[in-house]
Amino acid sequence: MTKYEYRSIAVPGKFKKQRDLDQLDKVINESAANGWELVTYAAVAHSQWNYGLTSAIVATFRRPK
Repeated sequence: MTKYEYRSIAVPGKFKKQRDLDQLDKVINESAANGWELVTYAAVAHSQWNYGLTSAIVATFRRPK
């Protein structure tokens, strides 16, 4: 059975503009280059905002130990 280690990275942004998406791509590509596989991601809403506006994306990665 393969054992994994995990790490999560929060990428701040509203993700309505390409530069926010480019920053997310940069984090994913840099992590992949270091052996990390993207497992999942989730949008994080700011606690004082309404209508589900995003303040960050949390990406969770894994790699074999």
